[in-house]
Amino acid sequence: MSETSFIKRFDITLDLKQPGCGGDFSVVDGDTGNVVYLALTDAGIPVSVEGRRIIAAFSNSRGKYMQDSAESGGGISISDDKVKLQLRPQSFAPGIVECELQIYSGGTENSAAGATVYDSLVTTAKFNFSCRSAIYDASTIESEPAAPPLSAVLSAIGIAEGERVKSETARNSAEAERAAAEKSRAASEKGRILSETSRVNAENSRKTAEAERVRAETTRETTEAARKQNEALRISAENNRAAAETNRAKAEAKRSEAENNRIANENARKAAELERSAAETERAAAETERSRIFRGEVELPTASTPNDDPVDFAVESGWYFYKGGILVVSAALSGSAGNEYGTIEQAALLTDGTIIHRTCTVSAGAKNWGAWV
Repeated sequence: MSETSFIKRFDITLDLKQPGCGGDFSVVDGDTGNVVYLALTDAGIPVSVEGRRIIAAFSNSRGKYMQDSAESGGGISISDDKVKLQLRPQSFAPGIVECELQIYSGGTENSAAGATVYDSLVTTAKFNFSCRSAIYDASTIESEPAAPPLSAVLSAIGIAEGERVKSETARNSAEAERAAAEKSRAASEKGRILSETSRVNAENSRKTAEAERVRAETTRETTEAARKQNEALRISAENNRAAAETNRAKAEAKRSEAENNRIANENARKAAELERSAAETERAAAETERSRIFRGEVELPTASTPNDDPVDFAVESGWYFYKGGILVVSAALSGSAGNEYGTIEQAALLTDGTIIHRTCTVSAGAKNWGAWV
């Protein structure tokens, strides 16, 4: 059955801002059972430390040392919202020991660096405690009697063995701390390598992006030059269009003027046509009236002698008695006497009800009669 470890417990209150508070205790050099419980306050108001990373930094007569709650076996934990600090033998040495707590919060995992990155660090005020040397330790030299008793020899051997075990324990602890520090260093180096790789990749990406930007800028400048050239061509074309539009407007004005003249001429032509039509109507009426004129009586033609027939001389418009029938003559002649030209039409209604007609073409006064049909 194992026994519960025997410890020396110190309870102190440590303020974040006010120095000199707490720390009124003393330890013995080489002891491993010293446990300090620290309740943190801020101007007297309790401060919660749950979920925080705590580092205890020590300054003693042998040098400086630290304990970290993030390390396995770091000797720091949180108990009842207090910092439980198990003092390692390396943390103190004979004389006055200075100590402060570094409190980290807001941690996020950085996968690239392989470590946790914290947003906030708060360092408490310092507190001091004292350390004295043990009355008996490995450096103690005793005066031995000429013949020490066996019990004294055995006791000395036991004490020496205890010191050896203590030293071995301290060595193992220091080796564990070294191994942990090496592991942390290796992790940090790995993170540094990853960060450097990320930086190189980012730089390569930046160079690629810059080259792309330069290409894009070159393309933009080429496009802008083409745009300016096209704009100059557009302006020239617009000027040509404006000039053409001016010429078109002038031509349209001339065309409109010509159209107005044409309309006026057309109106004049229509008026003249109306006058001519009215005159033609009057002429036709006169002709109709004239065709009604009775011209007398002529002999009927014979089929064998049509040209000798007196009807050849019935050339004036009007109507004639024609051997029991009627002869109607329509003459459309122009020109002076003896030099007439035009046509003469004759139609005869015979006594048997037969209607015959013929046409005579007149040219330079000469008559060319067609056959009766």
